[in-house]
Amino acid sequence: MTCTAGSSTDPGSTPRPSAYATTGWLAGAAGPVLTELRAQTGLDALLHRRRNGLQICVAASVTTGSPPIGATRPASAGPVAGVLLAWQPPDELYEALSCARFTATQLAAVRRRGWAYGPDPLRPGGVTYAVPVRAPDDGVASALAVTGPASRMPQTPDRRLGRVLFDAVTGLADSLLRLPGHSLP
Repeated sequence: MTCTAGSSTDPGSTPRPSAYATTGWLAGAAGPVLTELRAQTGLDALLHRRRNGLQICVAASVTTGSPPIGATRPASAGPVAGVLLAWQPPDELYEALSCARFTATQLAAVRRRGWAYGPDPLRPGGVTYAVPVRAPDDGVASALAVTGPASRMPQTPDRRLGRVLFDAVTGLADSLLRLPGHSLP
């Protein structure tokens, strides 16, 4: 794995679309769930996948200032990256940690809690709360996150916001199971 210092969402760069960004079934299933999540919390709601060391925004319900759908950035820092990496097999985890801004101990805490919370590395003053969307093999298929300015987020994650996020994950799983020929990715 090559560590990447930049991001396709850096100012002046063009977001790189991914195969997931153009696969409409996941984004289609997530759209209504993310819209409802944003309505309930007043925060931007995003769904990310991990591929080749990158986190890819595959669906979003946002106001302004968030990465566009299809934007990629290294999966090396922040709560979304932590959730996407925490349940990876040991060999992938070891490789990813060589480029990451967090430690194996921090990822173990994410696994134990079932969520990650902290500063968003691409939004100065932004805070993100991310939870896993589990795959049938008990791995993590994607990360569902809400993000907003620190002034609008709780100092520490509270039960109400966590409950809303986990309810949204359940809603997304239900939507995916209702699609013909699809299950959780």
